[in-house]
Amino acid sequence: MATTNGNVNRVGPDKVDVLIVGAGPAGLMMAEWTAKCGVKTRTVDKRGTKIFNDQADGLQCRTLEIFDSFKFGHRAWIDSNHMLEIYL
Repeated sequence: MATTNGNVNRVGPDKVDVLIVGAGPAGLMMAEWTAKCGVKTRTVDKRGTKIFNDQADGLQCRTLEIFDSFKFGHRAWIDSNHMLEIYL
């Protein structure tokens, strides 16, 4: 459920198998995995708006492996900015 100015907007089924609290990286990945398994879920988050700016500084190798399991790892690798050297 999303709250807007005190009003409650119902989205999706009234009964769910899993309630995911938090729409960050872990919550969204959990929602994706459970959806692939046919589990009815609802994701709620305290933030009421979309995030328009990037918040991540980089990807770990394991993250790309997980992206590969969802069939978009190659696209994430191609679209990313590759840092070759770091000067401290």
